[in-house]
Amino acid sequence: MPISIYNYEKTKLNLLLDLVKNSSIKNGFNEFYFDSDWENGPNIFIVYKDSYREYQKIPELKECVDNYLDFNKLDPRYIKKEQIKYLKQQQRLAKLEGRSGIKDSSIRNHGEVIIRNPKSGVYNSEYHLTKFSHYRRKLNPLLINILEDFVEMDSHEKAHLFLYKFRFIATLFEDGPANGCLSFLSQAQGFLSSVENWGYKTNFINQFEEKRKSIFKDNEIVVNPYVKNKLLEWELAWKEIAADMNENFSLDNYKDDSMISIEEQLSRLKTTISPLKNKFHGDLKRMEDLEGFITSKKMMVYRDIVNLFYLSLPLFEQSVINKQFYAYSAVKYYEELLPDEIQYSFEVIE
Repeated sequence: MPISIYNYEKTKLNLLLDLVKNSSIKNGFNEFYFDSDWENGPNIFIVYKDSYREYQKIPELKECVDNYLDFNKLDPRYIKKEQIKYLKQQQRLAKLEGRSGIKDSSIRNHGEVIIRNPKSGVYNSEYHLTKFSHYRRKLNPLLINILEDFVEMDSHEKAHLFLYKFRFIATLFEDGPANGCLSFLSQAQGFLSSVENWGYKTNFINQFEEKRKSIFKDNEIVVNPYVKNKLLEWELAWKEIAADMNENFSLDNYKDDSMISIEEQLSRLKTTISPLKNKFHGDLKRMEDLEGFITSKKMMVYRDIVNLFYLSLPLFEQSVINKQFYAYSAVKYYEELLPDEIQYSFEVIE
């Protein structure tokens, strides 16, 4: 049963890092992982491998949070305004994320520390969920290490950090980054096509391209050398995770009657891409053995790599739009770096 610490500040990262510095959780970063959530209000989510540890930590964490709030006070009127906003968004966000089991739509108070139900997610089996939890604990100390620098970065530095990460994740695909970045193209092109189908007039693709060119000069990614050393440790951990996924892969590991089946996910994928009018998704829909392709070892492993990576973005307080921009920028990066290997690029529906 995870811990939720409710915080209505514009960023929860200052409180998170204060807990890292001033509580005993610093003695076991591999025993839990941090997450960020919106259920019942914005909160820091702490998930231990052993749930009894969560109950043990509650009194100390409450004391740490109270001490933090004594020196970081918020206007009660601002808190009330934020609570009303989150109350209105609960069911919409639950539907958007496909989250089940949200029966309590009440909003928690600023600074509350509670034990709550786990977040639901799209996992195919208990084995799948257990593996993801293990990987998240493995990555947790590395993410905390990067967060300590992240909070001091400006928007330009943050953009370079994330493009560096997206670019690297594409290299973990068995067929190389030119094909690995197609997962990002599918994600962002799907978003761009859906926005147009929904009738929005905003031309995100032009905005993305203008922003990309202003931030990434000459297709170069610039990261502070000190942060780069931390990212190299992060890369090593990801290589170990990818190797473990490959070594232990079996379709039987994804079969569990109590959770969503791969067949159901494939059906949802077909429904999602059906209205999308672009060459990439059009070719995907026409693929003769789409099911065999999607459930192949290399695709299943890479699906898990990308999904595991995406789970870290909320911790860094990255919005859906930011996620799409970085996905778009990663594809354009490889488009310029490996022009002869890229099979698809972004399209705009006229």
